[in-house]
Amino acid sequence: MRTGCQWNALPKVLGDDSTVHRWYQRWCRLGVMEKIWADLVQTCDDLGQVHWDWQSADGCMGKARHGGDHIGKNPTDRGKNGTKRSIVVDEQGGPLGWSLTGRIDTMRSY
Repeated sequence: MRTGCQWNALPKVLGDDSTVHRWYQRWCRLGVMEKIWADLVQTCDDLGQVHWDWQSADGCMGKARHGGDHIGKNPTDRGKNGTKRSIVVDEQGGPLGWSLTGRIDTMRSY
């Protein structure tokens, strides 16, 4: 989790790492990954495995050292660019929603 997704570490049976990454990016743009997440949370809820009565949230802020078009104002420091990533989980650590602020201001929960 510290280094992110290492595409070149995927099993070769899945195909070329750059091809897998392009498909992943396409699915993210089309909302496929959000639909998969929503279906997983709903299935877990149907099985009684989501504990809605206890939730926890945590976040992480990152600086945009080199700037660029893919960042926005840091939500905690008006003078610097950066992003903040947050996640909400149930008592067993099951992810229920996430938020990304800075470049875009959005909240996802299912």
